[in-house]
Amino acid sequence: MELQNLTTTDLLIAFFSGVGATVFGFVLTMLWEWRKSIKQERAIIDALKQELQTNKETLESNLAYINQELGIIDQGKSLVIPLNLLNGDFSDLLFISIPKKLKKDTNILMEIRKISRLSKENNETIKSRETYRVNNGAMSNYNSRMKIYGQILQTQTNQLVLITETILTKI
Repeated sequence: MELQNLTTTDLLIAFFSGVGATVFGFVLTMLWEWRKSIKQERAIIDALKQELQTNKETLESNLAYINQELGIIDQGKSLVIPLNLLNGDFSDLLFISIPKKLKKDTNILMEIRKISRLSKENNETIKSRETYRVNNGAMSNYNSRMKIYGQILQTQTNQLVLITETILTKI
């Protein structure tokens, strides 16, 4: 077909076909990006849930150990197993790319930040307790000091379990 024989209708059809193909490509690209962002948000929320669940299980294990030790500490006995540390870095992953679901409820974000802060405090108490336990067994106030550590950790752990359970139901 020669260029001179094209009618205005042929040119308009070609023009609108090009525009239609461009718009169609744009819409497909936008749908793909939307799908990809939803998938990424789900992955972040799933990772957050897994970290919180793992921490909750660690807290429950530590609490059982603390309760067991508090039950025998007044008899001059103690347990040897060290407490497990919590993962407090999970919120850093979240704040790199906050999912829309969590942006809508700022209370969830504040609670997650609180869990992260309390986890770090709990870890410091565990480290301090472990250092004391290993290095001061011969001290005359060893059992009373270990009891204080146990009570502090019991309070911290119960608080963390409660907040973690609440957040796990919200996300």
